[in-house]
Parts: sequence; structure tokens; C-alpha cells
Amino acid sequence: LMFVAFQKAMIGLAVLTLVITVLVIVSGKILLRSQYFSNIVSKKITTELKGKLNLEVEFQNLDISLYPLALKITAPQIAYKNLNGNFAVKAGELLLDFGIIDLIKSKFLIHSIVLMNGNVIIDGFEEIFKVEDSKPEVDSKKYWELFDMVMGFDKNSPLNLSKLELENISIEHRNHYSFKGSTKLYRTKQSFYSFIKLRDIKITDAHHKTKIIDRLVLEGVLYKKLIDLKVLELASNENSIKASGITELKNSMPSLNLNLIFNGNINDLLKEIPELPKELVATYGKGSIDVKVNGKLKELSIQFSSELNQFHLPYIALDSVSVKGTYSNQHIKLQRLVAKKAKGTATLISEAKIETNNGSMQLEDASIELESFFLPDTFYYVKELQAIKGMLDGVIDVSFINNELRFRTNKQVKLSDFKLQFKPGETPLFRNAQLKADNMDIRVTVPGGEVILIGDVSFEDSRISLAGKIEKGIVDFNKIQGFI
Repeated sequence: LMFVAFQKAMIGLAVLTLVITVLVIVSGKILLRSQYFSNIVSKKITTELKGKLNLEVEFQNLDISLYPLALKITAPQIAYKNLNGNFAVKAGELLLDFGIIDLIKSKFLIHSIVLMNGNVIIDGFEEIFKVEDSKPEVDSKKYWELFDMVMGFDKNSPLNLSKLELENISIEHRNHYSFKGSTKLYRTKQSFYSFIKLRDIKITDAHHKTKIIDRLVLEGVLYKKLIDLKVLELASNENSIKASGITELKNSMPSLNLNLIFNGNINDLLKEIPELPKELVATYGKGSIDVKVNGKLKELSIQFSSELNQFHLPYIALDSVSVKGTYSNQHIKLQRLVAKKAKGTATLISEAKIETNNGSMQLEDASIELESFFLPDTFYYVKELQAIKGMLDGVIDVSFINNELRFRTNKQVKLSDFKLQFKPGETPLFRNAQLKADNMDIRVTVPGGEVILIGDVSFEDSRISLAGKIEKGIVDFNKIQGFI
């Protein structure tokens, strides 16, 4: 009987507890949805944001949910002004999530912000972000101060964000930049995750030139000593750049392991790289460039490959170019080079080594096999040799050492449909269906253009040995001997 009585008492206690819990929840919901409580929370929000962040806040309606404790603010308008500038926010909806314990303690710490369907207008704040001479400059100290305030790392901030989401938002910094899109930022004690998707990006520099980026996608995770870049994609017109990889921040010198892919017109890419030689900036070509970067920042190892069509340099135009190589310790190793022009092909048949140091470049012997390659295209840099025309078949060795560009033939090469013609349209001084060249050695001084030529030419039971130079259009051979 005592056991039965105890059971009944426990059941009664459980029912009573349930009833009280339901009454508390119902009462809580009624209280939370009451105009009285809404007024308290509204006053708390406006007071805290005005006092600590100097934000003026207005809204049309405020709805409160109990679990999780959150505010749904309809048609919010937020304004901020100080001596450096001001910004204004108008949105369709603003969701705020905060802890009930914080509210009981008379604190107001916002843990989550979701802003939807709105726009942000910014004026001023030139010292935080400015675009000058096409080069963005960021005052990192002021930027991180603002970042800490927004994300709640600043102890004086009423924010302690674990989530910040901007959905379908347009942002405009007058006379500088504008864009539309969405942003998601999530923070834990160990990491910081971001996903950004923007479109219609416009950036105006100090000279009032506007650059347009159609699309930007960024996804990554920031840890204490590591950045995990899932994807970074930029797209504009027919051009796109994609990047992904890991950056380690364990030591003072970052360590990179990144992949980059460019697709589009190479000239659009080169124009964005400062202080490039004019010859390179004038380079055109459409296709892809694939780059892999590995190692510490000052000791990078780079692997690259490229497939380009309609490739144009100031002195040569090619139908296509295929390149593959590596860069490390100021040394470039070309493992593949195939250039095509009309029916002609130039192929690298042995690895070429290029040394770069303090802006200078040296190329060791690179053996290139030519098949039906038009002669002016072969020696495109040597303007003094543009008068020599024909199709070249054979192997030539190319080097560039101490400002001397050198072409050599260790084996016999063939010149088909050969012409010596100094001016277009005039009668060639000499022409032959086929010549053979032995032991040719052509040296060109760069800059200057003086050409020194030594070698043997043979055709139809004839052979001539030549030695001399060509400079400023004047041919001066001190040796012409042989038999015809």
C-alpha cells in the first residue's frame, strides 16, 4: 500500500511539474509577444547600439521568439555617422539571436545576425579603404579594429557573433565600389568560416576608371595558424581565375600550397600586373594557364603549364603555343614548348634552363626542332634578319647570355623557297628553291641589334662560306668565298 501511494504521489508530482512547465512556456510566450516586453527589448536594443556603436536604429515591427531567443525585425533602418564618414542600412528583415541568460543579467550580447533583402550606402571612411592608382590600399589596423567590433572580439562591443549572414544585399561605397550578393560568416573558438558570393562588382580608381567583375565566389576556413582556401573564383567577361589550397602560418614566414587556374585573354591578366615590361604587356593570347605554388613565401617552387591560341608578341604572331615548366630559386626550367604557325611547328627537344636575377635573364642552350617554320618568325627578334625569308627545317640551338642572343646549327638545316628581300614588293636580290646551311652561327647584340653571321650555305653543286655583320640595314661581309 505504501508503494502504491508513493507511485501515485510521484505521478502527481510529474503531472504538476508538467503543468507548471507548460504554464511557464505559455506565459513566457505571452510575455515575450506582449507589447510591454517588446517595448523593453526595443529600448534595450536602441540604447545599447546607440551607446556602444553610435548606431541609430528604427524599424517597423519587432517579433520575439522564445527558443532560441531571437528577434525578427521588419523593415529595419540603421544609420551611423562620425567625423570620418557615415553609412545607412535599409533591409526587408533583420534576425537577431541572443542569449536569455545575458538578457537576465541586463546584458545584450548578439550571437547571430541575419540581414535580408536590403542595401547599404557608405560615405567616407577613406582611411580604412581607398583605391589609388588602381592599387587597393587597406589600413590594416583600422580594418581589424572594425572587424573585431563587428564580430565581438572587442570587449566593449555588444556583439559576440558566431554567425553573420547577409542575404541578397547590395553595398555601395560612393565613388569607390559597389556590389551585390550574399555573405555567410561563422565563428567558433577554433575557426572562422566564410562563404561570399558577389556579382556586378564595380571598382573605381583615383583616375575615375571603373573595373567590372561579373562574379566573385570565396569559400574558406581561417584557423589560428592555417588558412584553408576552398575556392576563390573571379570572373569578368570571358576571363576567369580560380584558386584553392592551404596557407600555413606556423612561423613568421607563411608556407603556401596553392593551385591557380586562369582562363581567358592573357592580355587582360598581364595589364593588371604592375611594372611588367612593355613587351610582355603587349602580349596577346587566349587559353588557359595552370599554376601550382608550393613552399615558403621567399622560397617558392612553382609549376606552370599553358595552352594559348592566337598568341601575339610584339615581333611574332603564332596560331598556338603550349608551354610547361617549373620555377625555383630564380631558375626557370622549360620542359615543353610547342609553337605553331600555319603549317610550321617549333618544338623544344631538350629541357631549357633560364636563370633570372635582378631583372636580367640568361638562357642556356635550348634545342628547338623546326618543321616548315617561316624564317622571319624563327628569328622574329632580329629585325636585321627580316629580309631573309623562307621555310626552315632542322634543329637550332638558342641561347641568351650577357645580352647576346645566339642561334646555332650543329647539323644541316634546310631553307625552302628562300628569298633575300629587303623591302616588301620589290624584286628579291636572291632566291632559290632550296638552300642548305651548315655550322651557322648568328649572334645578336641586345639592345643594339648588331648581327654577326658565320656559316656555310650550299645549293645545286654550289657552296659559299660567309663571315660578316649586318648593322642598321648595312651588310658588311669580310668573307665570301666558295664555288658556284
